[in-house]
Amino acid sequence: MAQFCPSCGHQTDRQQTHTLPTAPESLQPTSASAGRRTIRGRTIAIAAGAAGAIVLAGAVATWWLIPDSTDRMLTQSTAALDTAAITMTGADSIQDVRELGATMRDGAAEAQKFGAQTDGEPADLIAATEALTALASLEDVAGDAPDAWETAEPILREYALSLTDQDASADLDTAIDNVDDVVGESVTAHTEWVSANATAVASRDAAIREASTYRSAMQVQIDQYHHLRNGLSDYMEVVDTQGSTIEVAYREFGAAADARRDVRDAMQALDPPVSMVDEHGRTVTVISEGIAAMEGALFALDSAYCDWTVCYVGEERGYQEFRSDSKEITRDLDAAIVDWTDAADQALRDAEAMPLPPKPAV
Repeated sequence: MAQFCPSCGHQTDRQQTHTLPTAPESLQPTSASAGRRTIRGRTIAIAAGAAGAIVLAGAVATWWLIPDSTDRMLTQSTAALDTAAITMTGADSIQDVRELGATMRDGAAEAQKFGAQTDGEPADLIAATEALTALASLEDVAGDAPDAWETAEPILREYALSLTDQDASADLDTAIDNVDDVVGESVTAHTEWVSANATAVASRDAAIREASTYRSAMQVQIDQYHHLRNGLSDYMEVVDTQGSTIEVAYREFGAAADARRDVRDAMQALDPPVSMVDEHGRTVTVISEGIAAMEGALFALDSAYCDWTVCYVGEERGYQEFRSDSKEITRDLDAAIVDWTDAADQALRDAEAMPLPPKPAV
């Protein structure tokens, strides 16, 4: 049965095979055009912007428009790699490098197909394309040179050395140096941020602990003072309703004064946040004023000219003065504690809101 040539339509014998005509010598690919020996660009930057992506996409598409011409495919493969490389010298961030790698993904897939069709030749061109593709995986650096660049750099260096055009080879090497600088600077910036951030986090956490620990310890003493005040108030109610001798009153006031000194001393031993020094001091001062008033009442009772076991304390002038002073002291202390509570809450909020250094955009 007759066969027809798919190119010219002529009838041909079943056993006859069609071969492409040999191109004239003037059109034969030179060693430089054979795939991996020429880089057209003299500047190589990794911005991988829209224009570069469009050119690269066009080159990738062209690879497979002429599946029967390995020379043309090789030329187009080289051009695609050149297009990607031309943007490398202008790279100034990891983002630029990552975008270039992303635009090379399809190109790498086509290069692999091309390699399979041509028995893996030229291997260095394919390897360089795949090395650039690997850069798409670059993410935020973590202190060491990213693995993707560590792997890609020697492959690209070797490809640059393989170029017969010395200017092109030097240009590509310069471009690789630029990307190496970008990666190195990004690693340094990230490392410095990690250190600064760790210091800031430690300072913030310490401030939170300081504010929280102080507030808890101070609150314990305030609660103890309230308990003591309630106890003395109960006794003074007994004095008003049932009466009490000076002897009993002296014991009650003496114990109350001692307990308040313990509370005051415990408060003074605390280390408040700098922002709370005034509120802390005011609270301690009012408690000290209460202790002083109580000591004045004790002195007055001790000076009473009567039988302590018989005389009633409610009739003594020192006790009456203390009753009057204690009302004002109670109001002052309540106001001081309100201010202290507000300041303690604010100190904790301020500690929690301490700013951290912004993460560098590498």
